Amino acid sequence: MVGWVDAAKPTINEALTIRVGFRTINPPYKDVQMTAAAIKTVQSACPLDCPDACTLDVTVENGRVTTITGNRINPVTDGYICRKVRHFPELMYGPDRLLHPMIRTGPKGENEFRRATWDEALEVIADRFAVIRRDHGGEAILPMCYGGSNGYLTQDSMDARFFRRLGASRVNRTLCAAPTTRAVRGLYGPMPGVAIPDYALAKCIVLWGVNPAASGIHLAPFIKVARSNGAKLIVVDPVRTPFASQADVHLQVKPGTDVVVALAMIHWLFEHKKADLDFLNSTRNASTNSNAERRRGRSFVRPKLRGSAPMI
Repeated sequence: MVGWVDAAKPTINEALTIRVGFRTINPPYKDVQMTAAAIKTVQSACPLDCPDACTLDVTVENGRVTTITGNRINPVTDGYICRKVRHFPELMYGPDRLLHPMIRTGPKGENEFRRATWDEALEVIADRFAVIRRDHGGEAILPMCYGGSNGYLTQDSMDARFFRRLGASRVNRTLCAAPTTRAVRGLYGPMPGVAIPDYALAKCIVLWGVNPAASGIHLAPFIKVARSNGAKLIVVDPVRTPFASQADVHLQVKPGTDVVVALAMIHWLFEHKKADLDFLNSTRNASTNSNAERRRGRSFVRPKLRGSAPMI
């Protein structure tokens, strides 16, 4: 419900002026007779492939989304959302958005398409799938998509059931989560990650090749809280990021040399008996242990560092 406490109500054009980020955008409404009942705010959640799970307030005017802002239902995101989601209305109603199926009528790359109905488009796809499956088997069909939007109906739901029933090829579709998950499990075993709120309680934070100011905006406030409580901040990054400029130590290594720094740190921790052996042995995979890690660090660091090129 929207009301005005001031006797001087704004004009309809003023009422339709919205704020998006730091810009003022006038939606393409003209001479619209809008009442308070036509404006409503709907609670929602971000559908993007991001673990932060922002909760949202979506303003809808005459059935059209005009603004998207964060709300404080999720205490981690605390009402702060990224620029990408804040500009969703521009994507939803942008002139380049496809609103209808298009069928190619010319050679690939010639940009020759015609508009089709949904029934025609689905029939073309179904017929093509049937021919491929009959002549080459279901595995000749490779569904290639990932989690741009993650919802109950948009990823690994009906689509996954359909392609499995079709007998299509299965592929590990992600180029980000699978390699990083494999690397983390290889290094730390079953040890869980750190919850974002726990960073506020840390005494020392190491940002290694990561820039939360750009790619982890909901982590950044908790790092600042930890800093205000006296935590030390160490940044290992070739780039002088915003957090690097604030860090107690910024190790500005050359690209590709940070693995040597990591192994040197492992070597130093074991040599000076600073490594928590019980913790390491409890979290490592069965095939490796702290002694193997110690040998790896020692065998690599000592010969490699002699006469090597500068890393900084």
